[in-house]
Amino acid sequence: MSIATFAANPTAVTLQDPYVLHGRQLRDGVRLEDTSRYSDPIWRLTPARLKAHEGAHQLNFPVLPQRFRASVKRLFYALLSLEPPDGEDSPGIATITEFKRFFLWLDKRWHPELNELSALTPADFEAYLKYLLARFPNNSAKRGQARGPLRMLWRWRRHLHEDALRFDPLHLDGWSEAGATSRGENKNARIPEEVLGPLVVWALRFIDDFAPDICEGDRRWREIRTAMDKKPRRNTSHSGVGARLQAVLDEYVAAGRPLPGYQGQPSTTHFARLLGCDRASVLLHREMVAATAKIVGVADAAFVDTVQGRLDGEPWVPAITTDHVTPNSLAALARHLQVACYIVIAFFSGMRDSEVKHIKRGCVTVKLDEDGQPYRWKLRSLAFKGEDDTVGVPATWTVSAAVARAIETLERLQPPDQDYLFARLPHGAGARKGLNLALTVTATNKQLNAFVSYINELCVSRGRTDAIKDSSGGVFRLKSSNFRRTLAWFIARRPGGVIAGALQYRHHSIQMFEGYADPRELHQPGEKSQVASPRREPDGLRHYYDLTS
Repeated sequence: MSIATFAANPTAVTLQDPYVLHGRQLRDGVRLEDTSRYSDPIWRLTPARLKAHEGAHQLNFPVLPQRFRASVKRLFYALLSLEPPDGEDSPGIATITEFKRFFLWLDKRWHPELNELSALTPADFEAYLKYLLARFPNNSAKRGQARGPLRMLWRWRRHLHEDALRFDPLHLDGWSEAGATSRGENKNARIPEEVLGPLVVWALRFIDDFAPDICEGDRRWREIRTAMDKKPRRNTSHSGVGARLQAVLDEYVAAGRPLPGYQGQPSTTHFARLLGCDRASVLLHREMVAATAKIVGVADAAFVDTVQGRLDGEPWVPAITTDHVTPNSLAALARHLQVACYIVIAFFSGMRDSEVKHIKRGCVTVKLDEDGQPYRWKLRSLAFKGEDDTVGVPATWTVSAAVARAIETLERLQPPDQDYLFARLPHGAGARKGLNLALTVTATNKQLNAFVSYINELCVSRGRTDAIKDSSGGVFRLKSSNFRRTLAWFIARRPGGVIAGALQYRHHSIQMFEGYADPRELHQPGEKSQVASPRREPDGLRHYYDLTS
């Protein structure tokens, strides 16, 4: 949705009070007339965030000192919708909001009567650099992130008029810091091997062994909700409920299974949903329910109490519950299963987080040999980095059977009408929060570490030794960006691996891929190969080495 698009509609863009996103492409279904105008105190930028996993975003001008608000509005309007200077690209929505820190600092430094940004001097910027050094003494990346956008006051000066900066800060002493990281080295941490091994094994265990129970709980949950949606809002007839309830209770007695409970009491809500009636109809037969509870007992909010998956020869969980605050609730276990699929896909494909989040239902193509056996799996999604189209371009990755199984599991876990496989799951509190179509990076990082915590607690309760711990016995804090870096490290240490990695990672140069694998470790004179031994090599990795043949 560019300026040219609205050239034929002069009422949509007015010089007096323009729509601030008129120069941006908008999400499908969003009308420009429903977006923020220049005069609004808060500009809502979410309609211009095109990636499915990007969350809500806004510019809240009242948080800035009053004297700078007009100047900041002029700058941001230029960045959002005006034609960029020669040699510049319009910045991304997420990159234009690092000014708040500077203007709050400047408000304390400047004389109260100063308000035009053209009055900024080199001394002001030098003082700000000293402030950043004191504020982030050990974080050069954060300092660079804080000062970098300020050059826009110079680079975009033709749109800023009286607020245009009169010098380029780039030429100030200390503006550019010499980085300590070797050239070409990727800055994301690699997952330690002692963490990666059990992490991948547990993720595959969730997909291959535990997923049937979680998906069965999800099926029952949806079935009950569908029945509740179809039945009348209020049922005044209680006939027939007693006989049907007694039949259900008899099944529990015959099987010796405790009744599903809530806060220590039999869950009448559960039976109402099961029978397709209202809770009042079940309460009329509370004595019948209480008598059965005396015989078989009451479970802790049991929902699926016949668990098929096994761990050490026993059910991996005693039951899957309806109480979403319990560790074994459907909501919690479904999220663990979703992130287990993320671990397998992200590690074994080398896809970026944004590429994983745009995976949709039906994205896998399987090639079969003459005997009908699968031998190659292709995964389709969208790629963003380095592409000209801001909405992403179609791309294909060669993946392994494990990735295909993870995709199949997600297709079972998500509602049939949900195309995005990493959309927020519908169970439990917060199921409908956010406007984004897929989970944000922050949400996935939380899920990753919640998964690790759950596994470690499970290992303690079962007396297992395969907890997800680092070499010191501590917990490695996972991030979504760790997986791509880690896979590259393994691939690059195989014969021809750098070439294979550049192909799989869709890089245009060998040197770019080597940056993921830490060039300091790749080219040590006389160094022996650091390829993991076959028994330690993550299952499925060998598939990628075939790309070199």
